[in-house]
Amino acid sequence: MPEGDTIATLAQQLNTVLAGDTLQAIEVLRPFRWRREDCVVREVHSLGKRLLIELDSGHTVQSHLGMHGRWRTYQLYKITAATRRRAHLILSNRDYAFVCTNAKDVGVFEPDGDQLRRRDFALRVGPDLTRQCDLDDVVQRVRGTLAPDALMMDVLLNQQVASGIGNVFKSELLFVEGKPVTCRLGDIDDVELRRFYAQANVWLQANVGPGRRRTRDSGGDRRAARLWVYDRAGRPCLRCQTIVASALLGKDARRTYWCPACQAS
Repeated sequence: MPEGDTIATLAQQLNTVLAGDTLQAIEVLRPFRWRREDCVVREVHSLGKRLLIELDSGHTVQSHLGMHGRWRTYQLYKITAATRRRAHLILSNRDYAFVCTNAKDVGVFEPDGDQLRRRDFALRVGPDLTRQCDLDDVVQRVRGTLAPDALMMDVLLNQQVASGIGNVFKSELLFVEGKPVTCRLGDIDDVELRRFYAQANVWLQANVGPGRRRTRDSGGDRRAARLWVYDRAGRPCLRCQTIVASALLGKDARRTYWCPACQAS
């Protein structure tokens, strides 16, 4: 599932391949049509869950994979009409096509006249937790933006206050902090709130790069569980052996995992 660490890793990989390269074409196919030819990629980088492609023309192409989007690389001659029908965004150089499908959002910032849109975009995306963050600023953003009765699971997923946390890290954070899934923002103080985001900051930075996502130290045992509770419904809790529970919870009914004993009310 794409979270901030996934997108930061993807940005590093694409930047290594494409920075300084001349694209034959970059095309947005959905939800609107846009195309530029013979443009040089200045940089590929990430901001939270968003991937940004900076071009020498001054354009910035941004994409958000949501829950189901993905990028794939094809040899150029293997791009078919069916591939193009599924694609939201295609970058093509001399040999390869880099194809984004099932994206939640794709957008283009024009080099001139888009300053208000760029500023609005920046304001809607909180500090990127895949980089070192000012955690006191994050706490202030949370308190100043969200109501005390907001569920903590929804607070953690709010990309405006801090960006990068997705469904996996949400469940893992609630578990390691020992908070019930019914916990609300008003139930915790600023020290606890800061601790949530400090742990998220550590995990998201540590998981940028190759390898599978991990939130627990396995002591070098490759067979040991990498995550505390996520995707472990019906299996014993790794701390207390209580069976891990799962349900669709929160304002967007997202799958959540928890230990009924370790996270008791």
